[in-house]
Amino acid sequence: ERSMEVSSGRESLHLLGQAQTQVIEVSEGLSIVAYKQSKFKTVLFCILCILSVGLAWAATRLFISWRLALRYRKCSLQEADYVYVLGTQDEHIPEIIPIHNSPEYKWFPYKCLRYFWSEDTQSYRRSEFDAAIPFDEIHKFGRGLTSDQHGEGLIRFGPNIIDVPVRSYTWLIFNEVLHPFYVFQVFSMSLWYADDYYVYATCILLMALFAASTAVYQTRKNMVQLASMAHYVSDVSIIRDDREQDRIPTTDLVPGDILVIEGPMTLPCDCVLLTGQCVVNESALTGESLPVVKVGLPEKEPGTKAFNPEIHTKYALFSGTEVILTRPPKNEKIKALVVSTGFNTSKGLLVRSILFPKPTKFKFYRDSFRFVGFLFLLACFGLGYSIHLYLGFGASVGTIIKRCLDLFTIVVPPALPIAMTMGTAFAISRLQKQQIYCISPVRVNVSGRVDFMCFDKTGTLTEEGLDVYGAKSMTSDGFHNFESDLSKCPSPMLEILSSCHSLTRHDGKFLGDLLEIRMFEATRWEFEETHDNNATSYVRSPQGQEIAILKKFDFSSLLQRMSVIVADEKTNRVSGYVKGSPEKIEELCRPETIPANFQQVLSEYTTQGYRVIGCALRNLDEISVENSREIPRDFVERDLEFAGLLVMQNKLKSDTAQTILNLNNANILSVMVTGDNPLTAVNVAQKCHIYPTSMRPVFLCDFAQKLEFTYIPPPPTFQDENVVQVENQVENSVQVEIAPVFNMQDLHSELAVTGRSFDHIIQDPQLSKEILPRAKVFSRMSPLQKATLIEKLQDRGFTVGMCGDGANDCGALKAADVGLSLSEAEASVAAPFTSKNPSIKSLYDLLREGRCALSGSIQIFKYMACYSLIQFVTVLLLYRTGSRLGDWQFLFIDLVLILPLVFSMGRTEPNTHLSRAKPTGSLISLSVLVSVICQMIIMIGFQIGIYLYLIEQPWYVAPVIPPPDSGIAYDPRDMIACHATTVLFLFANFQYVIVVLAFSIGKPFRKPIYTNRKSST
Repeated sequence: ERSMEVSSGRESLHLLGQAQTQVIEVSEGLSIVAYKQSKFKTVLFCILCILSVGLAWAATRLFISWRLALRYRKCSLQEADYVYVLGTQDEHIPEIIPIHNSPEYKWFPYKCLRYFWSEDTQSYRRSEFDAAIPFDEIHKFGRGLTSDQHGEGLIRFGPNIIDVPVRSYTWLIFNEVLHPFYVFQVFSMSLWYADDYYVYATCILLMALFAASTAVYQTRKNMVQLASMAHYVSDVSIIRDDREQDRIPTTDLVPGDILVIEGPMTLPCDCVLLTGQCVVNESALTGESLPVVKVGLPEKEPGTKAFNPEIHTKYALFSGTEVILTRPPKNEKIKALVVSTGFNTSKGLLVRSILFPKPTKFKFYRDSFRFVGFLFLLACFGLGYSIHLYLGFGASVGTIIKRCLDLFTIVVPPALPIAMTMGTAFAISRLQKQQIYCISPVRVNVSGRVDFMCFDKTGTLTEEGLDVYGAKSMTSDGFHNFESDLSKCPSPMLEILSSCHSLTRHDGKFLGDLLEIRMFEATRWEFEETHDNNATSYVRSPQGQEIAILKKFDFSSLLQRMSVIVADEKTNRVSGYVKGSPEKIEELCRPETIPANFQQVLSEYTTQGYRVIGCALRNLDEISVENSREIPRDFVERDLEFAGLLVMQNKLKSDTAQTILNLNNANILSVMVTGDNPLTAVNVAQKCHIYPTSMRPVFLCDFAQKLEFTYIPPPPTFQDENVVQVENQVENSVQVEIAPVFNMQDLHSELAVTGRSFDHIIQDPQLSKEILPRAKVFSRMSPLQKATLIEKLQDRGFTVGMCGDGANDCGALKAADVGLSLSEAEASVAAPFTSKNPSIKSLYDLLREGRCALSGSIQIFKYMACYSLIQFVTVLLLYRTGSRLGDWQFLFIDLVLILPLVFSMGRTEPNTHLSRAKPTGSLISLSVLVSVICQMIIMIGFQIGIYLYLIEQPWYVAPVIPPPDSGIAYDPRDMIACHATTVLFLFANFQYVIVVLAFSIGKPFRKPIYTNRKSST
């Protein structure tokens, strides 16, 4: 009996120090440092908090390093009471987490996952069930866990529930107020109240309270909504101690349990289906609109070493999906092995991706903090100048402090963070109206910088379903004439087409792969499911021929084929029927059964974009019907006899070609990443303009013993300048193709890459550099290879997008900088963006909004910087005269002018077309800096000029500042009513409007600001 194991899965373990620091997950760079709470430091800290009226406590909330220094001391990992989590390599958000101690276990939670102390390795490891084992080892779990193992599992993995913490309003308000943004606002308002800016400070206070209340309300509403979506508890039956138990709550399930699948139900965990068959609706998780058929895990599968849920999806059941139909084996229950519970499940991954979105390396956000730092340095310069002026005026220390600190609230306006999010907020709102939903707002701006756009083929560029075009059957003389009506195909091709599938029926409708549904319907045979001793289903021809399907070996993307064992009901003759990729079928067939013109016929269809499926059979006369279920897969799928080719046509979606053409015009490189045949993929790429011109030669990069570049002739509809007519003595004339030779330096040729060559290319940095950014088609790619391609392109510095159907593209969609899933779900585990419209035009709209939001955010940031600097210069000039701006003047500038202007800038809609240029992704770029500096030179020059012109006027009266020895206290509030204040205030107001017009750039990324009539008016 196999015991339950816990491991760190694919994540390796590495110690940085002897006993104080540790990297738990190398792949994510998650590091921890061990600490114990110091009683002596804690007492001193409490005294400090009392003496500082709580300011010391608030400071340690903002600066975690201060909290560590004032309350904790470093220690070994073994004796630690707390761990200081440094965050990941891309997300440096430190956190202090208490360790849970019990007599048996020591662990701490982080991002809803548990990390346990291992005495063997003297380190912490993530609690995860190891299901990456051979198929026959998985079946050894079939007896279920013992009661002791179940109790251990509950401690290790926790209850099987996705319990999203819903914080109280009090906690949320408290946490919101301690955000640096609100701390700075509290500092600013305290200063304004001390300086008698009562009206202005009160208005800002009311705005801050409204913003904080709205944020808290929305945050809690989202928490409640997410918690409601994630929470699921019911009763299920399990097998424990080798016998079926009474129903237990789903919260008690642990990895290693054997779950009994009964009737329609919502799956409470991730499982591996061991026996029977299920039809599952996975739309809530992946967005796949059609139900999928799941089958029991076989004891062995050729070419497979260990179970992988991303590859062996046919056997995997996922948490949160709906089982709508079950087909148990005779006299047995449908059993499934629980492999993940709680937040470790696929549904838990979706919830965690919403709670803790993937960090982005986008320069824009990093540069914004640097720019704010520069503004602080500028305020320090003004601070020194102001101190010099006020010391000369003989001002009191209190006045000097208030005036100088006021400069910081001017140079770094408290409304800056709100202003920066306006463009993104309006973009998300417009996307929702187009049924495009976003769970990661930070990705909206990132989508404005996409360089590479990867597309899945079937269901994304082409229609979801395939239509039958016809078949080429084998006869004794070779290929039979092409038959467009499958029901007229000769035997045994017709029998293969009618029985070699994984279809099932529910409520009178077929469930399964659309290709197989179209194929079977075209044969005009009848389908009947059964539960007798031998057959799983029967198919009958209109003439009465009946074939029993005895056993199915489901399609495997790794093997590129599926097969069935069947028996003729009249003769009881047993046969094996196989269908799959033509290349794989050719490899499995006996050479003498393959026609000489096989490759020529195959190329005729694939180069025209047809989907071709090879069919073959094996006579199993030595096998009886009763023994057929014991036959292994590899026995059926060898020494085959070739039977023919099934030809399917997959039409482009109506707007695919135009959208790809628009992306090409926008200087966005479109790439097809598909599991389909390379010739079919190349043809589709030519039709939808992924290859910009059909006149360029296309070469296929494949790998056998070495990399080979083979010329792919264009389809017959294209004129081929490389074909010449040559007279032949036997025939009147033939076409002889003079194939071009591939040259890596020739940039006027196109590339297509196969999955086999891709694995070889990524091992060589030079080949990766030369080939990957250049290839437009990647064919026969597995889901893992798709994700790897995106990561390799990202390593080259490209911003990569991925658009797919959300089913087998999940890994690539998550790996991309911008992933768009074309699915029915509003929030998909697959991607940060989900579109209910199954058209890639949704992607075009997303990219338009992304460019609009990014350019708008940059324009708003430049405007806020210039507004701050204009007001900074105004205040410094007034300080020079001994005056300052009044309370109502500040109020008018911020509320009547700035906020509406910023609102109008953010609300401007995107341009109708994507341009070839992209908005800059950095605030510290030449275009941004030159723009801001030039505007500031103009504005500052005019302000100084108008000030100098003013003081030269004969009617000008300067404020009268009492001499320091007069005994009269100097107060700048008494100097507000003067010529300088009035003139500079009015002049600056015009400058604020002028700068908005200067920075509200419309084309190429946004519409002109006047089109935003409501706001601009």
